[in-house]
Amino acid sequence: MIKKKFLKVQHGKKMIGAGLFGLMLMGCMTAFAGNIQYAYYGVNVGADGYVLAAEEKQDYTSSYIFHQGDRAVYVGVYSEGINYSANGSYYYVGVGMAAYLPNYVKENGRNDCYLWLIPSTAGACRLYGQWSPDSV
Repeated sequence: MIKKKFLKVQHGKKMIGAGLFGLMLMGCMTAFAGNIQYAYYGVNVGADGYVLAAEEKQDYTSSYIFHQGDRAVYVGVYSEGINYSANGSYYYVGVGMAAYLPNYVKENGRNDCYLWLIPSTAGACRLYGQWSPDSV
């Protein structure tokens, strides 16, 4: 009986140890997350849209945007003049929407990216929000 209890206690300690190790490993993975610092934008634009400043891309995750402003936009993920959006075109992002923007920037050996915002309807407008080249 005592041997049985001893084995249960030892097994329980192993489970707790494994759980703590898992939590520690997750913490380490979070420490190595990509460039998830938000870059803010606030611009008045016309029909041609606006190109945001390039930011360092550190991993293979999607880019992220939280868009505000007068109207929805079409968003392309670019690096060095090439659209690396996973859909090969632009993503539609409505006002007040947050969106992940899958892309192949890092897979193509690029180390930075930027967004090209094109208003969904013609005419001058005000666009603002935040974005990051990587996501969690």
